[in-house]
Amino acid sequence: MIRTLLEIIAEITGKEKGSLFTLITFVKDRPAHDRRYAIDFAKIKADFSWKPASLFHQSLSDTVVWYLENRPWWERIITGAYLEYCRLKYGKRVAE
Repeated sequence: MIRTLLEIIAEITGKEKGSLFTLITFVKDRPAHDRRYAIDFAKIKADFSWKPASLFHQSLSDTVVWYLENRPWWERIITGAYLEYCRLKYGKRVAE
């Protein structure tokens, strides 16, 4: 999954895929960690004629583009600057 995400990032940004792969760090699995996650939407498709609005790869690409285009928004989360807004809006209920 992470390789797919890094390939998409490389595609969009023009960065070298190999250099992005060097960012991957393997860590020891936590106990009882699920080895695989899978979703089968066959039942909801059959019962309600539902299907995903877009393909997974396209949705992942759209998400990467959104994050690249909205850097100021997520940087405030990383730095903690958004907490001031939350305190003003919600008061003391905001946990740090």
